[in-house]
Amino acid sequence: MSARHEAGYWTKGKGLEAVTAFVRGKATLEQAGAQVRLEGQDEKGATADIRWYARDVRKALGLPSLREAASAVKAKQELAQK
Repeated sequence: MSARHEAGYWTKGKGLEAVTAFVRGKATLEQAGAQVRLEGQDEKGATADIRWYARDVRKALGLPSLREAASAVKAKQELAQK
């Protein structure tokens, strides 16, 4: 069973630090999950929550979503082939 974190954990606490490190590429999903697990959440819940909150962090940092980034790469590849 997954432990619940205190209010604000994912938006201004250690959870936000783990998610931001993941988004910026300073930590892998597994490393960020390990940090969150130290705070009492199970592995599956930790990685799912990190992926969920990464969307908001990307938006706040002005980074493209994963879908936008993937379509940009695909468009560049298609242009390179022409």
